Amino acid sequence: MPQSDAGSVSEIAVSLVSDDPEKLQSRLLDQATVIAASLRLPLRLLNIWHLPEKHILRSTRVKARDEEIRARLHHQREVARAGVDRLRKDRPQLKAVIDLEGSPHRALAGYLADRTGVLTLISPPPQRIPGSARWLPDLHAGCRSPLLILP
Repeated sequence: MPQSDAGSVSEIAVSLVSDDPEKLQSRLLDQATVIAASLRLPLRLLNIWHLPEKHILRSTRVKARDEEIRARLHHQREVARAGVDRLRKDRPQLKAVIDLEGSPHRALAGYLADRTGVLTLISPPPQRIPGSARWLPDLHAGCRSPLLILP
């Protein structure tokens, strides 16, 4: 493997959240591609998706069957993957895609919890979600790799 110019960073990861607009995802991906190329590091795409109503479906009031929940989860994953595939179409260097299911901060925290040397590019927390500004310090405190928040 060629020598990197990034010190202790061994890979670049970009976190794409299925709720983010495609224009924002594309900009994040472009910036991550430039950084990875300039540091001569591999780029990993983290495709984070979730089913917001999953907790409602599992509630005692709704009592959705497991098959229905699995079908909805599968559909949501396919929608998120289709969005990533559209973004990857013009970026052949993006080979590694990891699908992470869950709320954006929990999925990312789980992925980064035991990894070091991963510079992760993320979008800022959405203002439209109550309490979203609080998860960033928790995420930063819980991971051992650097985070880069791109506006």
